[in-house]
Amino acid sequence: MDYLKQNHLSILIIAFLVVSIIFNGRSDGSLGATIPASVSTFTNPISFRGGTLYGYTNSTSTTVTSYTLVQRDIDKYSTIILTPNTGNLTITLPASSTVPTWLPTAGDTQKTCIVNGTTTAAIYITVAGGTGTTLLAASSSVTALGSLVIGPQKEGCFNFVRGNSTATTFDILSAFTTYQ
Repeated sequence: MDYLKQNHLSILIIAFLVVSIIFNGRSDGSLGATIPASVSTFTNPISFRGGTLYGYTNSTSTTVTSYTLVQRDIDKYSTIILTPNTGNLTITLPASSTVPTWLPTAGDTQKTCIVNGTTTAAIYITVAGGTGTTLLAASSSVTALGSLVIGPQKEGCFNFVRGNSTATTFDILSAFTTYQ
């Protein structure tokens, strides 16, 4: 009987030591390999071999025919679904001077697609550049509608890049491609 008690006690001690090593003495359930909260920048490339899924969407319908985007309309969104309800809509990109914290450093980028959510034929979204948001259209996007127009149930995608900043400008290059 003493033999069984000693073995059980030995097994419990070994199990305790193994669990202590695995959890590094933590009671929060982590395995000791945590990233400090202050880390927000990675300096080496990250590989996503299984792909990535982007799903931060801003969706709205509108009756206006023209609108200038502001930072809260586009900041961090991967997709914006706009549904013009009554007619064509022209959206103008914000002036770069009004969005200095959106892409604060030269070279910062964001990719965002705008979807024309209307199912009504012949209601289009036209994209216009703002002051300091240089609008570039891919030559492959030129269609009968034009390179800056998004048709019903179609999309156009931006690759926004903060350009070099000077004392007076913080220009954003806005490369735009439509998919009709």
